[in-house]
Amino acid sequence: MERSGKIANDDIERQGVFIHYARLQINAGRFDEAQKNLEKITEPLHEVVKNRLVRKLAEERKKAEADRPPVKSDGAKGEAGSEKK
Repeated sequence: MERSGKIANDDIERQGVFIHYARLQINAGRFDEAQKNLEKITEPLHEVVKNRLVRKLAEERKKAEADRPPVKSDGAKGEAGSEKK
């Protein structure tokens, strides 16, 4: 990914590359990396798309949290009702 950022001719193009990276990372569930790329985008030209991706990132993080298995009272992760007897 670093290489394509170097190929960009100016900051606007470079930030456009970060937009694409962030979109791919959100779709791949790599939310922290997507967040870092979105933070690099400061050009007003990309503001609308950036804001859309920020909303999508928040939605996808929320979905991922909802899909996680519940945490047992002893702190161990597992399915509800699957305690050993």
